[in-house]
Amino acid sequence: MQMQQKKKIKGFSLIELLVVIAIIAAISGVAIPQFASWSKERAVKNSAERIKGLAISINSQVQRGLYGFAQFNIIPLPDDEEYSFQTNGMLMSNLATNISEDDIGTKQV
Repeated sequence: MQMQQKKKIKGFSLIELLVVIAIIAAISGVAIPQFASWSKERAVKNSAERIKGLAISINSQVQRGLYGFAQFNIIPLPDDEEYSFQTNGMLMSNLATNISEDDIGTKQV
């Protein structure tokens, strides 16, 4: 009499696969909104760092004497959610010329 040996079938059953997919879906449902929020916060922080760097650069150039006058303009764009930043500077030589022309003009009046 031969004994029948049971075959060991390797693999996953359909129920096991469905349970794993359900667990992955639940974790994704919680993680995706938090990731979107983190992504928005990171974009705001990056923009703030760029603006800070621009302001520091302008201040450094004025302190070194490259520019005698500097402007930093914040311009709201039409969609009210974005802004444009514009900088203008006047070289020391131009500033001295404009000041001396203004002094001459006021003395003649």
